[in-house]
Amino acid sequence: AHDNVNNHPIKVNEIIGVHNGTLENHNKIFTNLGCKRDGIVDSEAIMRLLDHYTGHCTEPFTIEGLEETARRLEGAYSVIAYNANNPYQLCMMRKDRPFELALLKDLGILLIASDKSFFLKALYQYNKMAYLFRDIFKPVKVTEVEAFTLPIDNVCIVDLTQEISADTEIEDLLIRKDVFKATKIWKMPA
Repeated sequence: AHDNVNNHPIKVNEIIGVHNGTLENHNKIFTNLGCKRDGIVDSEAIMRLLDHYTGHCTEPFTIEGLEETARRLEGAYSVIAYNANNPYQLCMMRKDRPFELALLKDLGILLIASDKSFFLKALYQYNKMAYLFRDIFKPVKVTEVEAFTLPIDNVCIVDLTQEISADTEIEDLLIRKDVFKATKIWKMPA
């Protein structure tokens, strides 16, 4: 709380992201990458790996780079990040922590949260405003919102340039891979 470098979002080079969870091997990641450490929060290690696997932010996210990042993470996490040099992508990763998505097709919006209840609260607040200002905002029916739980042990990229239509499903927006069987490296000694 006293040092903003430890607060989310975490920024490393042009990678900006948030992490929910606990990494057990964050010190080992810094040692093996041979990079500096700006703060003391474990989340920085994830952003350092993402920076590394994007050629220090000169290249877009790839599924292979996310898989290599996941192979080096020991612990529980849900992560969302973007590279400011490639701002039309989001990367997401999940292992043992909640990660929910909701698609509001009529508004062309993909919502991301750790719990579905946040979507319901946000929709309730939005709809209160929409009913007051119907000439500006269109209310959203909860029954028309597609919800999706990112599977455990998954890495994913969202291409933000894709158009959202009435036929779009969340899976259409995602390039994802199950990394459950990926061999873990940089583990802490037992």
